[in-house]
Amino acid sequence: SDLQMPDRRMSGGSLSGRRDSTWTVVPSLISLTPTPSQVGDVDRGIVWVHDTLGGREAAIHATTILPPSYATATAAGTDAVVFLYNRRAGGGTGHAHNKRASMILAAAGRKLDVHGDAVVARIALVKGELALGGETSGMFLVERDWLEAAQRFVGAGASGIKDPAAATASALAATIEDALNAKLRALDACSDGCCAKAENAVKAPLVAEIPPAAAAETGGDIAEGMTFTDSGPVALITLRVPAGTKSRDVVCVIKEEWLRLEVRTLSAGSTLVVEGTLFQKVSIDDSTWGLEDCAGGRMLTVSLEKRTPMTWCMLMRE
Repeated sequence: SDLQMPDRRMSGGSLSGRRDSTWTVVPSLISLTPTPSQVGDVDRGIVWVHDTLGGREAAIHATTILPPSYATATAAGTDAVVFLYNRRAGGGTGHAHNKRASMILAAAGRKLDVHGDAVVARIALVKGELALGGETSGMFLVERDWLEAAQRFVGAGASGIKDPAAATASALAATIEDALNAKLRALDACSDGCCAKAENAVKAPLVAEIPPAAAAETGGDIAEGMTFTDSGPVALITLRVPAGTKSRDVVCVIKEEWLRLEVRTLSAGSTLVVEGTLFQKVSIDDSTWGLEDCAGGRMLTVSLEKRTPMTWCMLMRE
C-alpha cells in the first residue's frame, strides 16, 4: 500500500518503531477482569490472538473501531484501535455473551453482539506498514475521549456527507483491517506443522500475560444489591432499601461528573452505597432520585440524565 502515516511523536501517541505493547483480552465472563498481555510485535501478537480466541476452529476477525490519526488529542493518540473477536461464537454455540465487549463497541458507535472472549489492540501505520501502537489497559478501554471520537467517525460515515478527512480515515481503517485479517486467514490455512516457527515465537517471552493483580479494573465498586442499567438517555441506579426508609435517610449528591449516594437505614458499615467519578458527565438539573414502595421494602431509584447520548460501559470510573 502507498498509504503512509507520519512518525508519531506527539503526546499521547506511540513512538514509531515501538518494540512492545500490551493488547488486552476482554473476557466474556463479567466476573473476570480484562487481562493485558505484553506483545513483542504485530505478527507474534496476531498468532497469540489466533490461539487465544479459538485458533483454526474459530473465525477470528479484526475490525478497526478508531482509524489512525483520527483522534490525536485523545488517549489513543495517533494509533488505530482494533477489536478482534470470534465471528462464529454466536448464540447457541456455547460461547457466553460478552456483555462488556458489546458495551465497549456500543460506546464506540458499533452494533456488534459479541460472544466469547475478545481482544483490543492499538495499531500504528508507519510508512504503510503495521506496527505496534500504545498500550490498551483496562482503563484505556473506557476512556470517553477516544470512544466519542469513534462515535463521530461512525456518524460521519452514516451521514452521507462527503468529508475528505473521513474518507481518508476510512481508507486507512480498511488498510489495517485487510492486513490483519489476511494474517489471520493465513494462520487458518496453516497445516499443523507450517506455523511451528510462529507459534514457538509466541511461546517466548515476547507475549506474556501480566499478573491479574496488575490489571486495571474497568469500573468502580458497585454496592451489593445495587443495579446499574444503561437506559438510552439516562443511566439508572436501583437499590432495594429497608421498609420505613424515608427521604431524610437518603443523601444523594449529584454533580456533573461525581456522585455520592448514602442510605442511613442500611446496616452499619454499608450505608455509603457509592461515591466517585461518573463514567460521563450528567445534567444536574435533569437528574433525579426517589423512593417507592415495593415487595419486602422500598426501592430507591436514581436517574442520571446524560450530557452526551452515548452508551455507558460502567457507572463509576473510580
